[in-house]
Amino acid sequence: MDGPRAVFQITHRGGLLGSEPVVIAGVSFGGPDVRARCDVLVTHEPPLGTLDLASSGRHIGTQAVRDLIARLRPKVLTCGHVHESPGIVQLEDTLVVNCTMGNDNTSGALIELTPDGVTAHLL
Repeated sequence: MDGPRAVFQITHRGGLLGSEPVVIAGVSFGGPDVRARCDVLVTHEPPLGTLDLASSGRHIGTQAVRDLIARLRPKVLTCGHVHESPGIVQLEDTLVVNCTMGNDNTSGALIELTPDGVTAHLL
């Protein structure tokens, strides 16, 4: 859902699969293998126990993502693997946004980073 400029910049820099964040307009983005702190962490899975409740009643998030949040303390984490649990919650210093689009009830999320903080709304 990113605009063409953001897609070009992310692709040109090798995507979000590297160990270094990608910086676009002063905002740093990292994927699951990022080693340095970033503003926005993008993973497929949610952190274990947070917006990860499947229809089976089991929590299917990952401890690895939870550990990554604890180590890097990004401003926001975006994920979407668990279609049954869209939502926005605060996990310590990080706003977790499960912006899944697979349940026909949500169409992604609008996330705004400002000097005053982070806000997010499911669409």
